[in-house]
Amino acid sequence: MLKFIKSTLIVLALVTVMLMPYFVFADSPMDRLQNVGGEGGFETSKSSTDLPTIVGDIISVFLGLLGIIFLVLIVYAGFRWMIAAGRDQMIDEAKTTLIRATVGLIIVVAAYAISQFVVYSIVG
Repeated sequence: MLKFIKSTLIVLALVTVMLMPYFVFADSPMDRLQNVGGEGGFETSKSSTDLPTIVGDIISVFLGLLGIIFLVLIVYAGFRWMIAAGRDQMIDEAKTTLIRATVGLIIVVAAYAISQFVVYSIVG
């Protein structure tokens, strides 16, 4: 009986936590930030549709996706290393994947920095 009460309370707590956002009647954080930015004299609308800004946004999204791919490669290589169980060939393959993923990350970060520099120097 005690086990049933304990599991029922845990399920009830989890359901309460999951449904809690639906019962909060507040502004979203982005709305509050836009209100504060507007009161501070900053432009809060993203109505800029000039070509350098659009290209910069596309490059930022693409480089962000490359960063996600890097994270997946690191997790994959770590998993391969953990399940190698002392086999040198699998460990070497995992090390190679880690090294290549790290080099790729360095290239992605450098490309991001260069693209941001170019876009901001063009935009002004």
